[in-house]
Amino acid sequence: MFIVVEGIDGSGKTTLIEEISKQLAADGHDSFITSELGKDMPGSQLWRDELMKSAGDARAEYDVIRAVRWDRDTHILKPKLQAGRTVLMDRFILSTIGYQGQFTSPHHPTVREIIDDHRMFGWETPDLTILLDCDPGTAHERSVERGKVDAFDSRGLDFFKRARELMSSFIFTLEGKSLTNGVLINAERPADVVAALAMEQVYELMKRKEAA
Repeated sequence: MFIVVEGIDGSGKTTLIEEISKQLAADGHDSFITSELGKDMPGSQLWRDELMKSAGDARAEYDVIRAVRWDRDTHILKPKLQAGRTVLMDRFILSTIGYQGQFTSPHHPTVREIIDDHRMFGWETPDLTILLDCDPGTAHERSVERGKVDAFDSRGLDFFKRARELMSSFIFTLEGKSLTNGVLINAERPADVVAALAMEQVYELMKRKEAA
């Protein structure tokens, strides 16, 4: 199974992924946790440094993300999934659409380009995408409290509002459904409620996989 957790910074992605992994382990189901710039991939810190240096230039950001995504899909995602592992991933195509696809300048990547690249390169499609929907103000407060503020946070709340709107709208389109198999969960609820709602979706996915 390939499960992705999406949402703007501070929406609770890492917390939820860890809880899903914990509950799957309690059920005797092993999982592998990764992220777009996860430490499990060689050179991840160099890629992250490059992304932070590119912050503010959506085209340069996307060039980094596209290179990382190709590498991760080839060397981590496909081998793990083909071996029957359950992969839990922090961020994927929805984050790219929300963060890099919200600009209108000809220089910037468009949502169309991001979608076409995903299909053209044959990157994996998640079996389930859980989008954590959270007010940007609340999410920012969480990030500050946890000391997880980086160059992207300097873009201000309007940037994250647009990212939230793009992610939420795309996940419900026919094209979005075919690329994400997504569900939306209100991430402003208590963490245990969010986890319970997410696990309902995970268990439903497991049932469908077993029945197939």
